[in-house]
Amino acid sequence: MLGSTFLPYRVVTDDSGAPYFPGEWRTRPEYAALLEAQGPSKTIHYRSAERSHFQNVIDVSQPFLDRWKAEGFALDPMNPADPAQMEVLHEVIDRIFSGNFGYQRLSPAQFGRWTASLSDLHRGTPILHWVCLGAQRVGFTYLFALPDGTVVFKTIGLLPEHQAQGLGNAVAGALHHMAKDRRAPRCIYALVHTENRVNRMPDPDIHLIRSYAAYYYP
Repeated sequence: MLGSTFLPYRVVTDDSGAPYFPGEWRTRPEYAALLEAQGPSKTIHYRSAERSHFQNVIDVSQPFLDRWKAEGFALDPMNPADPAQMEVLHEVIDRIFSGNFGYQRLSPAQFGRWTASLSDLHRGTPILHWVCLGAQRVGFTYLFALPDGTVVFKTIGLLPEHQAQGLGNAVAGALHHMAKDRRAPRCIYALVHTENRVNRMPDPDIHLIRSYAAYYYP
């Protein structure tokens, strides 16, 4: 019931009634009740949320952004049509997520089909960046701009040796500056694990869209 990192199955457990955004599985909370009744040995919880005002999260992130810019932090645009960059991205994703429960590595051919499909997924525009410290690539970001200008945050990944040091907060700040510069009407944070450290940031202006669960049956 987990799917994979690239095609995750997430069953809705609580629904605000907001329209589904591209990339969500369209399920209903009663499906979750049925699956929970089967006695899963592990349940993993997620949520999606949105905000339309970015200044609060920018203000919280700015000290981290200033600190890491002094260390050489920058976001470098990534070209998903460049096979060499996609080969590096494949390896970076493995290094970041291989220890996660439920992670499944794609073969090079499968990964190539996934990257080739990015611009066709939701009639929008993929926005990918390398997270760089000087000349070193230490992670990546994957966002998606919808036709109305909404920016969907899909994935922010940092190599393990660069996690839990405040760099993720700097990345979040830089991405929200980007959304503000693009005059995005809102940002959607898609399918965020409830244990993700990003959930510890102050969020007085965030609105929960949906909660989900993934179930593991041995």
